[in-house]
Amino acid sequence: MSKSVTIRIDDELHALLEQRAEAEGTTVTALITQAAHNAVRDPRLDGAAEAFRSFIDQHAAEFDAAFPDVEDALALARYRERRRAGAAVAVAHDDVRARLGLEAENRIG
Repeated sequence: MSKSVTIRIDDELHALLEQRAEAEGTTVTALITQAAHNAVRDPRLDGAAEAFRSFIDQHAAEFDAAFPDVEDALALARYRERRRAGAAVAVAHDDVRARLGLEAENRIG
C-alpha cells in the first residue's frame, strides 16, 4: 500500500524536476520517489556491486578451476535472458551447443 506525501518546493526546483523527468522519460513523482529511496539507502552498499565484480575478475582463474561447469551454465542463462528480452543474440556454435547438452537450436530459449 502506498502513502501520499505532500512537499512544498519552489517554482524553480519544480521546473528543474519537470525538465529532468521529461529528459528521462519519467514523471516528477517517480524522480522524487527514487530520491527518497536513495535518501534511506544503506551507504555501506555503495560500490558493493563493483567491489564484487572486481573481486570476481581478479580471481577468475580460481573460480574457473573450482567450478568448471558454472561458466557454461551462466553463459546459457545470459543467452536465454537476452533472448527473452528480445535482444538480437548470436546463435551458439555447434560445439558450444554440444558442451551445453543442446542438440537443436529450438531447445534454447
